[in-house]
Amino acid sequence: GRKTKVGEKLLRFPPTRFVPIHRHKETAETVIALCGKLDVVLYEEVVGYESVAPHGLPLGMDAQDVVRRIDYREVRRLRLCPAEARYGCQIPKGVWYSVEVIEPCVMFETKDGAYAEDGSETLELWKEKQRME
Repeated sequence: GRKTKVGEKLLRFPPTRFVPIHRHKETAETVIALCGKLDVVLYEEVVGYESVAPHGLPLGMDAQDVVRRIDYREVRRLRLCPAEARYGCQIPKGVWYSVEVIEPCVMFETKDGAYAEDGSETLELWKEKQRME
């Protein structure tokens, strides 16, 4: 049979810890809170366009004056807290999310594939790649 790698971590976070917005392009991730309280925040990409003009020049009628802009809007906040019987969640493959720690917590996370081999990327690194293209 084929062997599947599984990434598992047991993480301990102090209060006010923030895990930046990131995603796992190739796999879903399951998060289970063992103690404490945290929010898993899911985001969607919002694509917009805005007109810009070079310094002091009037806007023209061509597409060179239009810039594509991507923002990220919070669409769901999942409170995990075992004391409130809110134990865990599964974050779908490719979804942007962050973690905000409300009270000191310990959480278990698992996903298909080894860490650093699953297509994971932070929002900041992804934005930098987009600027370079």
